[in-house]
Amino acid sequence: AGRARLSLPPPAGILPLSRSRPLPLTTHLYVAAPAVTLVKALGAHSAAKAWLPSGSIDPWHRDAAFFGWDARGGGVRVTQERRVYMGGLSDEAGAAAGVAVAI
Repeated sequence: AGRARLSLPPPAGILPLSRSRPLPLTTHLYVAAPAVTLVKALGAHSAAKAWLPSGSIDPWHRDAAFFGWDARGGGVRVTQERRVYMGGLSDEAGAAAGVAVAI
């Protein structure tokens, strides 16, 4: 898994009008780990870090829910997000976390 770059020469006989030599065709790829591995990792993370336990203090009384996770912002639950009505509840972000934990 990781980043990869693939460069291929164009088919023989194809030259750009302004160049004497054809430019290679290049694409950048990210090769992900197998789906089973990714789902296991998401489930472990969701269960250990993204879950807001029942009885937690929250000004909006959100209780026992999966929250988004901000890895760049210091690795914390996203409880305040100005781009959404009420950040944190799983129905806004989808049910992926709950499904991953179940699997």
